[in-house]
Amino acid sequence: MQQAELMELLHYDQLTGVFRWKKSRSNGVKPGDVAGTVTKRQGYLRIFINLKGYRKGYLAHRLAWLYVYGSMPSDHIDHINGNKADNRIENLRQASNTTNHWNEAIRSTNKSGHKGVFWHTQSKRWRASCRVGGKPEVLGQFERIEDAVEAVKKFRERHHGEYANHG
Repeated sequence: MQQAELMELLHYDQLTGVFRWKKSRSNGVKPGDVAGTVTKRQGYLRIFINLKGYRKGYLAHRLAWLYVYGSMPSDHIDHINGNKADNRIENLRQASNTTNHWNEAIRSTNKSGHKGVFWHTQSKRWRASCRVGGKPEVLGQFERIEDAVEAVKKFRERHHGEYANHG
């Protein structure tokens, strides 16, 4: 997919992050209709495009990058605010696999309510841990959950920088 091909088919509003079709399509889509459907598993917006008799699905945030900057990103595109449906260009940034994971929200299976903090049954204390350089690092065990939360936040800010997400 090239920028010129994309611009011929779709209009991208950088302020809203919405793509709209420029031309009618065989499946009843009219010019001005919003393009894309949300993927069930991941929650990203996917836009299917027919080019040269071949139908392919593209993630809208990657198309937004192509539309604005002229090339497909070589790596990941991170949604800064964590909202996968927010494809405004100001909410998108290039990221490595690692930095993209740093910006993930708290997991639904988390029981402490705080990213990087869990109850360590054997010691009967709160354990703070975080990943850096692909390896988990235990930051300590604490009697108070607030102390464990503070330890992991400080570590994350120091090592994850602008990609730090506390949950």
